Amino acid sequence: LQFQDNTVPLIRYLVIFLIGTVIFVFSIFLVFAWINKPLKRWIFYWAHHGEERSVVNGEEKLLMNSVDALGHLSDLLYNLDDSATTGSGSGFPLLAQRTIARQIELQKEIGQGRFGEVWLGYWKGDEVAVKIFSSRDERSWNREVEIFQTNLLRHPNLLRFIASDNKDTGTSTQLWLITEYHEYGSLYDYLSANVVSEPVMLQMIRSIAVGLSFLHNEIPGPRKPAIAHRDLKSKNVLVKSDLTCVIADLGLAVRYMNGEINVPDNSKCGTVRYLAPEILDDSFHINHFEAYKTADMYAIGLIIWEIMWRCGNQEKVRPFELPYFDCVGRDPTMEEMKLCVCVQKRRPIIQEHWLGDKVMGGVLQMMQECWTESPVCRLTAMNVRKAVDRHAASIGWKGICLHRIVHTIRNVETIINNKKTVTKRLNV
Repeated sequence: LQFQDNTVPLIRYLVIFLIGTVIFVFSIFLVFAWINKPLKRWIFYWAHHGEERSVVNGEEKLLMNSVDALGHLSDLLYNLDDSATTGSGSGFPLLAQRTIARQIELQKEIGQGRFGEVWLGYWKGDEVAVKIFSSRDERSWNREVEIFQTNLLRHPNLLRFIASDNKDTGTSTQLWLITEYHEYGSLYDYLSANVVSEPVMLQMIRSIAVGLSFLHNEIPGPRKPAIAHRDLKSKNVLVKSDLTCVIADLGLAVRYMNGEINVPDNSKCGTVRYLAPEILDDSFHINHFEAYKTADMYAIGLIIWEIMWRCGNQEKVRPFELPYFDCVGRDPTMEEMKLCVCVQKRRPIIQEHWLGDKVMGGVLQMMQECWTESPVCRLTAMNVRKAVDRHAASIGWKGICLHRIVHTIRNVETIINNKKTVTKRLNV
């Protein structure tokens, strides 16, 4: 009896000690979480999206699942004709590619790229874009053609490659890269001249995320490698006639397959303004493919900011600006960007009305989770696509999902018609 009487207070003290220890450790964790921004952002992210998931009802989930299913069908059909060619991702026999320059009539110059000019041309009655490299940039031309001809690299949100060729002008040799033509030009051009509505903003962001997600992911079986872009910016995103977007300019892209990274010989970094903090401060892991993907996502955050900046009513929206316009000039150096982004820890300006707006507020959080300093805390392209779908559903915009379904069905019809048209032309 005496032994039992002595153990009762001992157990009570032990329980009190354990409870106190747990409370103390939890308090330390909360303080650390509040000080540590990536951890705080991670907690907020899951809390926020957990709440969003509870808002989405069964009907909205069905809509989003339908979009996913049709998207997979569209991707499959986009790549269906690859098996009928010599292996190029374009779907064109190599013989046709080598003679196509003779059949194209150049009309006017429509842009300047890093390695050459971009022209509007006509091929058998249809408009095409012709990117012309000089012979001294043959390595860059070869790399971009090589990436475009990657097996299964066909997607509605990637610029459609048609062919490559060279042309003797008499004084020099031009290297041609022929792609589909988009009248609205780049996202940079479009936002410079136009204001976008909130639904269009979400559609643009979603389409870019879908295209990048397709690039970033490896496909087993037929063996499409994972690809990181390395030079994402609004000038390298084109706007389609339905105001969705396609990703272009793969000349600096990195491929990853079977655990091996294939980096281009002209291993220039991307555009300085859009470089991730870890690239600017030399902490980038060049041998880790995930590092290239997270650097792409930082650039996506800046592109989202550009779209948000031009979203709203014509009277209230400010003129188009590039990210960090308030702290660097039009052509910043690496040192200037490092000071702004890494030392001063700055990010593009957040407009006050975004904070209290239901639509813009959700996109703002998504954007900030893309450009966060810690690469491992950034959203993936697939995360962004899903976040847009959840956000659209949570504010009752089922029309976004329905638009994607209708658009994907039209994509499927276009693919089938294009296949018939191309086959007919090649036989002419």
